Amino acid sequence: MGNPSRRRGRPWSDTRTLDPDTAALANFLRQLISDSMSLRTFSKKLTAKHYEANPPSYSTLSARLAGKGLARDGRLVHAVVTLCAPPEKTEILREEAQRLLRNARSTNASKPPTRSSDDRNESDLRNEIIELKNTLTSIQKSQIDTQNTLRAILRDLTRLRDPSLIPSQGKTIEVTTSDSSEAQEYDNQRLPLSRNQINTRRHDRDEKILEHIKHDILRSDPHGYRGSQAIRDSIDRVLYGARTGRFDIFELTKSERTYLASLIKIELTRYLSTTLSEAGNVRTRSKDNYVQVGDIDIEVIFSWRMKWVISSGQIGKPTFLVTANDKKSVWSLGTVRADPEHLSSGANRDGKRSLTPSGMKLITWIFRDSPLPPNTLLALPDKTINEIFSFSTAQKRIDALFRIVRQRPISLTAATTVSMQEDATKRIRASRMTLANEGLTILSGGRQKDIDTAKFLGLPKIHPGEFMTINLISPE
Repeated sequence: MGNPSRRRGRPWSDTRTLDPDTAALANFLRQLISDSMSLRTFSKKLTAKHYEANPPSYSTLSARLAGKGLARDGRLVHAVVTLCAPPEKTEILREEAQRLLRNARSTNASKPPTRSSDDRNESDLRNEIIELKNTLTSIQKSQIDTQNTLRAILRDLTRLRDPSLIPSQGKTIEVTTSDSSEAQEYDNQRLPLSRNQINTRRHDRDEKILEHIKHDILRSDPHGYRGSQAIRDSIDRVLYGARTGRFDIFELTKSERTYLASLIKIELTRYLSTTLSEAGNVRTRSKDNYVQVGDIDIEVIFSWRMKWVISSGQIGKPTFLVTANDKKSVWSLGTVRADPEHLSSGANRDGKRSLTPSGMKLITWIFRDSPLPPNTLLALPDKTINEIFSFSTAQKRIDALFRIVRQRPISLTAATTVSMQEDATKRIRASRMTLANEGLTILSGGRQKDIDTAKFLGLPKIHPGEFMTINLISPE
């Protein structure tokens, strides 16, 4: 019950119009807040430290606790428990809150996400302003790149018109004068190259550079393991399963997916620069996701659905193209020279154009559908996931994970997501003792003895940070 000495504010809105699971979650959070403070006080105490992002406004909080978008706002659920739960009951109430949140998400999973005008908060508006600033910066950069390209062309033309810089082309011109019928030959006439000749030479130069880049990458990272790990780490970092229990990128909000794509581009730029630097001719630009090879800027462009868009400043230049599929556990890296004739005629509002089907055929793949470290939970059937998450405590969920999923690697990230706590390794050690009584043991990729055991049994290889459940006694 609430504190009777506290002055009551406006009554809570009716939740009977909500689905039962969302209503149960909303009523649970309302009761936690009412037992300790008013909603206005809670709004003042809620900071970015508790919410792990810019906290929503008072009006948005009121809307969330009325059920609007509540099932998608795991941060708010965590913040309410942190600020309002009594210290001695925090863990119990957090487990209950997570259970109600999972039920609400499961109920709303089949509904298409909608967004009303009331659901726009100050944080959303700030994010839109940031996006607009980034768009303006991109346009300004494109203008600067265009000016630099024009200056480079003028310098090339000036250099080509200088007889001392142009090699002899062996051009012979016959001239007949009125005084003599004999032809006079003028050898080595030095004529400036045409625009098409300049573009052809640049294209040939870029193709040679891209071929060297492919060779250097395959020499340093033959199977693309380091690149795939950069993508896996970026996805797991944004999902943050230890706090949210999420393991599917489609559970992310639109702004989170945008941030994830940007993070992957940053990490892959670092990966490519580190890989190519072994050749000794590469340096990295720390902004705008460029790898600089010699005097050429090569942009890294990422797309989940292979719908890459090319900025105006990158037209006619080499480009890295990257895509990934977490469900299929594959990723791809390729290069292409984005010539205008292979780009769509129309552009989006940022002035970017996409590759045409003919342009897609020109992609040179360095890695094509190479293995991506698997998302263990995403590969499990829904029935298995529901069975694992049906338990109310972290330890019981970890026990269920290793009891049900056998003879296949389970990442530490998956275990952390299931436990929704940072101490997953301690839970795994406890599970090893519990499951030993059931005739099962948990192998660790951090121990060579366990790796050799898995190899001896003909099971998949386990890497550091991975675990696998096997039977202690082989079946007859």
